[in-house]
Amino acid sequence: MSNLTIKLEGQEQANYIKEHFGTKEVPKTALKFYSRLNMFKGNNVSFNPKTKTAKSYNWWEFVKVIGGKLVFNHYHYSQSTSKHQSKVRNLLDQLNIPVDIYVEAPKGLQNLDDSIKYMGRRIATLELEQSKGKKKSWAYENRSNQIKAFRESISELQEALV
Repeated sequence: MSNLTIKLEGQEQANYIKEHFGTKEVPKTALKFYSRLNMFKGNNVSFNPKTKTAKSYNWWEFVKVIGGKLVFNHYHYSQSTSKHQSKVRNLLDQLNIPVDIYVEAPKGLQNLDDSIKYMGRRIATLELEQSKGKKKSWAYENRSNQIKAFRESISELQEALV
């Protein structure tokens, strides 16, 4: 056993892992893989590789497939959920699962209408801050980039919801 992987015993487990991960070994991650549950779990965080859904504290969804696109909520709800997001983001990288859309959804991905409204309010706030600043400043450029990212997220999310 290498220090990069964890071998699981039993032909059934090996077949599941090979089918879902393309190898006989599950990548070593911050989240432990439970073959009976077919899930990666850690302290108050879970990721289901079959449904591609992640939850913090078993209710706050921050990764979910919507309209065939993998959506990652990178809103920092709390310090602990921020750690959960980091662990799952690293896991997705290790499993070569690309994220299609990044959004900010304070109430989780289970409430997308509020997410779209929230990002719209963030755009309005950033535009107001921009109107008061210097156009050649770093802050102005940073706000422009944030506005662009929010608009893209809203557009991609609305497209996925159709």
